[in-house]
Amino acid sequence: MAGGLWFHDIRLPDNFIDRNIRCLEKDKNGFYWFATVNNLYRHNGFSVDCIYNKNDQPISNISKLLIEGDTLWIASPIGVTRLQLNSWEFKQFSFENFESLINYNREITALVSEPDGSGILVGFKKQSYL
Repeated sequence: MAGGLWFHDIRLPDNFIDRNIRCLEKDKNGFYWFATVNNLYRHNGFSVDCIYNKNDQPISNISKLLIEGDTLWIASPIGVTRLQLNSWEFKQFSFENFESLINYNREITALVSEPDGSGILVGFKKQSYL
């Protein structure tokens, strides 16, 4: 349907239990990235891989995903994590330095990239920061 909605069925394995998808992004290579309450996953069209951080820990409680070129931004209650998709390098940006600014409301409601690539805007329920 021209100009309308397009739906694509992503088949998950029958043994895939964690089906409550909170957010979904597609990268330039065609991989689907999706987050559930418990984990971050990558779907390559055939199988689903659970993604672990550099400490071999699952990334959980993800509220938002944003793909910008070769970077996947991951929002969670502990901060924002940057995953370089070409090198699998993780970097955590913690909220510890901003405790007084965010009034202990750590639920991220939006991630938006700056058009010039200079950074991202992080939106909370009541305020936003660059």
